[in-house]
Amino acid sequence: MRLLLSQAFTLLFLLAALFLMGTGYGFHLALLGLLVCLAGSNRATIGVFCLLFGAAVLGYVAETFGYVGWGGDVIVAVGLLLLLTKPAFYAAILQSPRGLLLILWCTSVFVFFYLLGFQSNYSLLLLINYSKTVLLTFIGFLFLFSDRSVNWTQLGLMTILGSILYVAAAGRLDSSILPGSIFDIGCLRTALNVNVKDTTRLFTHYVGFMPVCGFLFLYCKNVSQPKRLWDLILLAITLFAAMVLIAWSGARQSLIFLLLGSASIFLCQFEGKLRRYLLPAAAVGLVLALFVGIGVARNLTIYKAILDPNVSIYDKLNRSMVYNQAFSQIAERPLLGHGLGGYQYSLTYTRKVEREYAFAHNVLLDMLVQTGLFGTVAFFLPYVLFRAYRKRFPLLRHEIHGNVILPIFIVYVLRMLVDDQLFGVGAFVGIIASMDLVQQVGPCSARTFFPTRPMRSLPPAGDMKRWPHPGLK
Repeated sequence: MRLLLSQAFTLLFLLAALFLMGTGYGFHLALLGLLVCLAGSNRATIGVFCLLFGAAVLGYVAETFGYVGWGGDVIVAVGLLLLLTKPAFYAAILQSPRGLLLILWCTSVFVFFYLLGFQSNYSLLLLINYSKTVLLTFIGFLFLFSDRSVNWTQLGLMTILGSILYVAAAGRLDSSILPGSIFDIGCLRTALNVNVKDTTRLFTHYVGFMPVCGFLFLYCKNVSQPKRLWDLILLAITLFAAMVLIAWSGARQSLIFLLLGSASIFLCQFEGKLRRYLLPAAAVGLVLALFVGIGVARNLTIYKAILDPNVSIYDKLNRSMVYNQAFSQIAERPLLGHGLGGYQYSLTYTRKVEREYAFAHNVLLDMLVQTGLFGTVAFFLPYVLFRAYRKRFPLLRHEIHGNVILPIFIVYVLRMLVDDQLFGVGAFVGIIASMDLVQQVGPCSARTFFPTRPMRSLPPAGDMKRWPHPGLK
């Protein structure tokens, strides 16, 4: 009952924050909603949120209040404290040697090319960003895969509220960017392109990425169980909130994330997926079509380009210029690349100011520019060469304690492919590394053999008779 009340009040604050964003009250309402959601969550759920999303959002909020540079680190420390005090965490780490070896290998590749390259402040920042991301993602997903106490509904609500709070905090710095209504499509992108100074430093792609992940946490929870009325209400409201935030951001890639992420549920293996997910998936498609239709009707080029058959895929992604520069730099040093941080590109942007592009918005091009063919092959070699890592990708399609991770993983991979600064690479490595404990136990199911209770409650190793599961009957 307490959890139900927490979720009900969270939804009220969430909707109020969306509808009243333009008035300036969105920040207070989103913050209240997040606090209510945190109050109704356990420490494992709060810890995972802090590591995966909270550090970026709440760190940015702290900066808007003048606490620059350490807000995110405090949130990371809080998240680690909440998770590291769980005794089962250390057992999971000890049972994840292959994951830790994978992290060590991939990090070593980047360290080598950092030493080979410029060794500039930006190169060091890239290495630090990657290292932090891979470790935080590894720990966060280790709990997602293995700890049943992590509440995916609460995690999804906190993630969406985090995105709303992110936008509202930027509005505290510059109120002109705030949307006038829920249908103010592309307002953030337009405002930031016009505002030459851009004091907010708002990353519009992150505004769209977070609510997609938040919605999918609810979408992928308990996939084999019938959806109750409250579950459908939660899905409907979070889908609406995610679409509003994506529309405000003007990030076309987030539309693709939401479409492919929700559709990929049909690639997963669980019973009754057509019966349970045909209607929710159709609802996602209809909402996407509605907002894109409104954008096209208003002659917004960011949406018209998606539907124009004469526009190339590069231009649909708005990446043709940076991609072409990457190709030319790869041709200069194809084998060993230019070293970490070696991609640099200047152009006259739409705001009539020169803008520096420090990454190619594509993980493969970024890797080839910075580490060359040798470094790129070395980085991805374990996923091809060793069966222990290859077999993890099919397991993403299976239920893990009733939930599926494939749609969320696909969103992370898509983000890495089209808009990356080694954050996406770090998240990719962290997710795959965290799967040491995942094992298939039936035709449609996987399980993590990770104690969330004292060790004596576990069955003997290999004894599956005490783990009743439909796939084993």
